[in-house]
Amino acid sequence: MAFKGLTNGGWSKFILEGQGPSPGQKFKDPCGLTFHNDRLLVCDKDNNIVQILNQDYTCGKVLGSFSGQFAKPFKPQSVAVSKDNHYFILDVNNKQIIVCDQNNKVIRIITLPANINPYCIALLKGFVLVTDVKGHRLLKYTVTGQYIAEVNDQVGGKRPFSYPYFVAVNSKDVIMVSDHFNHCIKCFDTDLNYLYKYGHRGTGDSQLYHPGSIAVDGADHVYVCDHGNDRITIWSRDGTWIGHLFHRQMSCPYFMAVTTDGDRIAVNGPSTNEIYVFSK
Repeated sequence: MAFKGLTNGGWSKFILEGQGPSPGQKFKDPCGLTFHNDRLLVCDKDNNIVQILNQDYTCGKVLGSFSGQFAKPFKPQSVAVSKDNHYFILDVNNKQIIVCDQNNKVIRIITLPANINPYCIALLKGFVLVTDVKGHRLLKYTVTGQYIAEVNDQVGGKRPFSYPYFVAVNSKDVIMVSDHFNHCIKCFDTDLNYLYKYGHRGTGDSQLYHPGSIAVDGADHVYVCDHGNDRITIWSRDGTWIGHLFHRQMSCPYFMAVTTDGDRIAVNGPSTNEIYVFSK
């Protein structure tokens, strides 16, 4: 995507209110979004499924046939896909990560600590990253479920995060965390060492207000749901501000996904049961 003279022009908008295996089925609290092989994955949380939508946004597959396997109903909130096409699904109700194939066969389950408030996951070359919102930390596990490390050390009496909701990883393995109440994106290396941050509280060009979801395209442009400013903000790999999209065309965008070529952006709409898909 060319960003010179970035404006909202040239984008069409399609509103998704529901897809699924049942005729007329509506989304119920769609949250975690991601694109994989040009198909949109939607964590349809209160329908207890992950929907895999075809390029025409019809429902191609449904993940979540885990009835009776867990103590509580399955509530998917975040999903990531590995290179070997295994689906890592964060089940917030049971505080676990379910690893399954496209046929709903459970490969393994990563059990998270009872005191965690998990919100989002991302994959990092053999590892799984998990944000713990109320614990104000980022945790790192192997893909087989072994705890490795976390970012939670207090420096100078201050927490490293204030409600870290979302995490994403770019092609250079830089880990990016949206620090919601510190109004910035904090970046770490693969060993969870702090690198740098960008954004600060405000409404200006290079500012953020309660950032939400983070997505990365094939050129490592970083897209951030600027939740409090009703817009999508775009940054370069090194944290240089590029521009905004869709300012005030949606209310409080929060969950988002971007295709590799950057030509499609899916984001939750003003209703919690709608998804907007913007296309070039």
